[in-house]
Amino acid sequence: MTKTNKLLSWIKAHWWLILPLAPIALLIGLLAHYNVVVPFWDQWESVILFQRTDAGTLKFMDFFIQHNEHRLLFPRTIMYVLAQATGWNVTYEVATSVVFAVTGFTFLGAMLKKTLSNKTVFILSLT
Repeated sequence: MTKTNKLLSWIKAHWWLILPLAPIALLIGLLAHYNVVVPFWDQWESVILFQRTDAGTLKFMDFFIQHNEHRLLFPRTIMYVLAQATGWNVTYEVATSVVFAVTGFTFLGAMLKKTLSNKTVFILSLT
């Protein structure tokens, strides 16, 4: 049996695992290729936090200020800590977002697996 035949037989046996992971792999590949280390859009609002840090006037309420119709306490805190640790390399913010998305996808898959008994319906619901 050649390497190609072994690979094809493995793919046929594990298609149910490959199918849901393909979009995640594509997303990670695209982000790795096209990511730039420049803040984008709402990320520029973090400059105020850094200026207040440098001035020594940063307060808890600076993380809790309103953004449109909601307050972004946890995302702002996570992004601030990442920025301080990495010199505001937004690649780490992108990677953190992907980790949170994959974690949510994994939990969704686990719930669907418990809920749906048919393997084909379960796989189709994840794609």
